[in-house]
Amino acid sequence: MKRFKNIKDRVDILSLDISASCTGWSVMNYKEEVFIYGTIKTNPKHSTASRLDKFRDELKFILSRYKPSEVVIEDTFVGANPAVNKLLSKFAGVAEQTIFEYCKFPPYVVSNKTVKSFFKVKDKDGLFLVVTDILEWDTNIYTFRKFNDIVDSIGQLVYCCNDILKTKQFRTEHDYGYRFWF
Repeated sequence: MKRFKNIKDRVDILSLDISASCTGWSVMNYKEEVFIYGTIKTNPKHSTASRLDKFRDELKFILSRYKPSEVVIEDTFVGANPAVNKLLSKFAGVAEQTIFEYCKFPPYVVSNKTVKSFFKVKDKDGLFLVVTDILEWDTNIYTFRKFNDIVDSIGQLVYCCNDILKTKQFRTEHDYGYRFWF
């Protein structure tokens, strides 16, 4: 389901890799065909309400600055720890509500398994290596520890543009496998 009518309507697409401590975000700027990225960090020593408020304020700033025509977020990861699941669900809920309040449309929600499958990788390490390789980022500078959340959001954004929105083709299939274009 495309919410824009033509290329002039497509300004920016925002992707969020939601986390309670460090949410990676990236924007595909169509006019310049570049990725803009960053993180939203909250302090685990603060109360949950305070962290959610900071997250919401920073997300509203990003939404007002880039005015995305589409937003994609990662589906909430369900792990073995119920307390972590509850906390992540709160952040995801705040994100969905804030996006809807500001943009007047809900975000696309995609599974991290779908994104990994798109890039033909098994885990977060593999996704990091593939995306940093495609972007030609020096992994001595762009380390997994510091840029993992951003790389996840870029991978998700590429998948969304290529397979959901079909606005920009980043992957082509060849006899020998896939080739990615950035």
